[in-house]
Amino acid sequence: MRIYIVKRLLQAVPTLLVISFLIFSILYLTPGDPVLLMIGSSETDSVDPAVYEAVRRDLGLDKPFFVRYVDYIGNAVRGNLGRSYLTNKEVFPTVMARMPATLQLTLTALLVAVLIAIPLGVLAALKQGSIWDNIATFMATIGVSLPRFWFGIILIIFFSLRLKWLPSFGIGDPSRGIVVVLKHLLLPALALGTSLAAMLTRMTRSSMIDVLNQDYVRVARAKGLKERIVVYIHALKNALIPVVTVLGTQFGALLGGAVVTETIFAWPGVGRLAVNSIARRDFPMIQGNTLIICTGFILVNLIVDILYGVLDPRITYKKK
Repeated sequence: MRIYIVKRLLQAVPTLLVISFLIFSILYLTPGDPVLLMIGSSETDSVDPAVYEAVRRDLGLDKPFFVRYVDYIGNAVRGNLGRSYLTNKEVFPTVMARMPATLQLTLTALLVAVLIAIPLGVLAALKQGSIWDNIATFMATIGVSLPRFWFGIILIIFFSLRLKWLPSFGIGDPSRGIVVVLKHLLLPALALGTSLAAMLTRMTRSSMIDVLNQDYVRVARAKGLKERIVVYIHALKNALIPVVTVLGTQFGALLGGAVVTETIFAWPGVGRLAVNSIARRDFPMIQGNTLIICTGFILVNLIVDILYGVLDPRITYKKK
């Protein structure tokens, strides 16, 4: 297992290099002069040439493209992702300061999706062809079809503006109690987790139907075991393997979806930071933000691979 983890981490290095090169190249070709952004001017003619060149050298923009890229990678390895063009603050601490809010939202959305999808998918599989199966399939289809931003707006209109039950923006202050935190968290988590819940419901249903038809499930029933034990101990554990795969791969999608969700609900996470950085052409912040999110996505996929062995002991990680 240890060798497998080390190998996967080493395989992540070229992936991150390719991602960083693509991000660096795209932003390099993007219109706009970061020097003018730093100075706070919109036209080159209105800036003192000496000041312009000094700022350009300070940002390293006078160097060739590949030299700048190599310098960027060397600094990134040491944890230095540069400084924001707007605030002059270091990128890495700024992004990491926003990360807890995004993780709070993303993990809660995952929890909401699992709490909805697993029971609904199991029920649909056990009652295949019944009205419960049709209801679960219908809800899953609707959930996949709804755009997250539209659903988020509907939640705000209904629960915040009309019923006035829940706040429509911001993050709850922990010093005011857990209830305040949950009230602020509920709507964005529902908006972000609904489409994933729909996808997981369909995945759980199809996986459970396949597992329930396996020989070892029939043997367990023939031995006289209670249906609850057969379903939740023998069948569900093996049926969760493809579900865990979807959860891992969709974690990155949730982070991407959090960009829109955080903007709608004014959630102070890395998604909203990315939107603001793009709008203001803050290139170092965009690069660092994207690189950190991609690194997290790779680590989550590694954790998912390790969980396979926990869910199914037949899965082993042998040295090739």
